[in-house]
Amino acid sequence: MEESVSAFLDHITQQRELSANTRAAYQNDLSQLTRFFRAQGIEDWKADRAWVSAYARDLLDRGYSASTRARKAAAVRSFYRYLYEHGVVTEDPTQDLGSAHVERVAPTVLTHAQVDALFAATEEKASPEALRDQSILRLLYSTGVRITEALGIDLADVDNESLRILLRSRNKESVIPVDEACLSALERYVAESRPQLQTSRSGEALFLNHRGQRLTRQGFWLILKGYARAARLPEVTPQTLRHTFAAHALEGSVPMQRVRSMLGHASMSSTQRYAQLAETSTETDDDQD
Repeated sequence: MEESVSAFLDHITQQRELSANTRAAYQNDLSQLTRFFRAQGIEDWKADRAWVSAYARDLLDRGYSASTRARKAAAVRSFYRYLYEHGVVTEDPTQDLGSAHVERVAPTVLTHAQVDALFAATEEKASPEALRDQSILRLLYSTGVRITEALGIDLADVDNESLRILLRSRNKESVIPVDEACLSALERYVAESRPQLQTSRSGEALFLNHRGQRLTRQGFWLILKGYARAARLPEVTPQTLRHTFAAHALEGSVPMQRVRSMLGHASMSSTQRYAQLAETSTETDDDQD
């Protein structure tokens, strides 16, 4: 993937006579896109619009300003136009990519009843994978961590005594608190299910797939879709659970600064948008009672 980026940078440098700073900005933006795709298990540039849209949403969720998102979107559009014109991809998936478009789409938040239905769907199965899935869902919903962070956790990163978990992301480390329900689910998974999934290739990975290897984000997306269907819910993604955590935490009077810290937002405005969603979530639950 890096070869295509380098070829694109050489191409636009020659055609547009870009300055060193402008080229560096393009390279930084496309390197970020490369890392995002690889985190989803994508190893080439033939991504569809859903993945490109997910990248745009990730930029918004990380708290980048509108001007920064617009610049990054422009870089991605130019890059994909180059790939399309040079036959690397057969279609350009960036037609809908733009910061204004992303901002108009409100994050999806589950109601408390829908969260209960999702957990109930995992409890209907008696398998090592079901216990694993319960613990991942508990972790995502109770902490708001990104799925890539959750799946990167090793056994030694879970501190049972202090109710904390160590996260590693982009060469950075952070410690997040977990509640007792989440820790209980993790302890049960480690004690009962992980040994059944474990193989000689498992290493220290906490969450394992059926082959005994670290579970991938793409793999979990498919698993989550299955549970959503079983619970008769609309589309649910790991990002949906992150949004739901934020809205429900604010609804439960968790200080906004703490929610911002747990989500890793760069600006408070990114966290504030969940306050209104929290009110909507409560109203929807009331309507169902």
